[in-house]
Amino acid sequence: MAIPQPDPVTWRRKAGVTDDQVVAAYRRHGSAYPAARELGVGSATVYRVLALRGVPTAGSGRGGNRAYAPGQLRQIAEAYSGGAGIGDLVARFGGSRETVRWSVVRAGVPPRADADAYREARTVERIVRMRLAGDRPAAIAKAVGKSAPAVSEVLRRAGVTEGRDRLAVRCPKCGGKA
Repeated sequence: MAIPQPDPVTWRRKAGVTDDQVVAAYRRHGSAYPAARELGVGSATVYRVLALRGVPTAGSGRGGNRAYAPGQLRQIAEAYSGGAGIGDLVARFGGSRETVRWSVVRAGVPPRADADAYREARTVERIVRMRLAGDRPAAIAKAVGKSAPAVSEVLRRAGVTEGRDRLAVRCPKCGGKA
């Protein structure tokens, strides 16, 4: 006598839950997790049934939480290549910094280093001098044409730290005050 083989899709599923019920619950809730909770099955089961049935899920085929139209991707890449910062692009096109950054990479534009100013000795000296003179990082960034995070990174690497009410310069090699 042959041993009956379970259906590979349903063998671990709770008895009595059909594919139609899974699809209906997903469409009702719009998410796999509440649908799974309602039916007493795992979210992986819901996703597996949806994939087998060809039901599109939220975010499927988009590569993330935010999808840009091809025209927008081209505009983002051109703006970034032209010198626009990631924050500027987020404000203009929406999404998160990470989404915009990955869109730039996917478009084939090489990412800029955040602290490329650190490689330019004159710029580093100017940034440190301005900060020790009391200028704020945002004002320094505007003056040298870099982003505020890049200026902060330059200052950190140069050993300029802020105390309670004063600035201190620490030796980058040993950590002691210079």
